[in-house]
Amino acid sequence: MSTKKNTSKGIVSWPEDELKERLRGLADEQFRVLYPSGAAEPSEADRLLPHDLLAASAPLGLRVLDHVIVAEEATYSFADSGLLDELALEAGVR
Repeated sequence: MSTKKNTSKGIVSWPEDELKERLRGLADEQFRVLYPSGAAEPSEADRLLPHDLLAASAPLGLRVLDHVIVAEEATYSFADSGLLDELALEAGVR
């Protein structure tokens, strides 16, 4: 919930709190990326998105729980593989 303060001029809301509130609303969203090669193993480029999400979300008090690659015949979970923890350490989050 955002931090808001009632004043004689209306309600004041801090931008960080508004951003947190809006980002929390995205927590239930699913993001899909097509992997036409069928390979579920993450490339170096695949590592950049969760790394950047970890670094950006930590100051806001948000956690990245997993990043999953879904290919035609396989999936790859960054959390299950331990890669998410490795990227968190690189990003200085955990």
